[in-house]
Amino acid sequence: MPHDLPACPPALPFVTIVSGLPRSGTSLMMQMLRAGGMSVVCDEQRQADLNNPQGYFESACLPGFFAEPVPFKSLQGRAVKVVFPLVLQIPENCPVRMLFMQRDLAEILLSQRNMLHRLGLPGALVSDTQMAAYWARELKTGLRKLADRSHISVLELTFREVLNEPRRAAEMVCQFLTAELDQGQMASMVDARLYRSQISA
Repeated sequence: MPHDLPACPPALPFVTIVSGLPRSGTSLMMQMLRAGGMSVVCDEQRQADLNNPQGYFESACLPGFFAEPVPFKSLQGRAVKVVFPLVLQIPENCPVRMLFMQRDLAEILLSQRNMLHRLGLPGALVSDTQMAAYWARELKTGLRKLADRSHISVLELTFREVLNEPRRAAEMVCQFLTAELDQGQMASMVDARLYRSQISA
């Protein structure tokens, strides 16, 4: 497993985690953090495509960082995207501030279907109702467990509010992270035209 991240003195004494269900806006939040001036961890293995035109901001070596305390500490001062099912594997040796993206489950499922269609892949074998119920249970359980972990602080943001009020979202993120990021640049990353799988409130 590669541990050759570029040397960067941590500006913040914690790891910034961006998490949420797939298609909930985690890649957008990573774009915003990078534009604001924060160092982000990604390996570019998963290339940008029609589903995520600005990229996915993922890192294939994350499980190794979780397993070894020293490598995880090397992420301090950086932001890293961790898909929701993996967040409970984050080690307790380092403080974490987590930006957790929420999105209407019906929109997530619609976005997932559209993504699979664009990729020419088959859809899920279970109904949307079953899938929504499953993810609702997982989110409730997972967020409750996160709340019990003293080394993790969580700020929940909704995909809709980030798209509708990007400057306010950028301000909330900076306050939560106690980080002097460029809020104007963060907000400029939000392109409402990419809110394609939208269900009216």
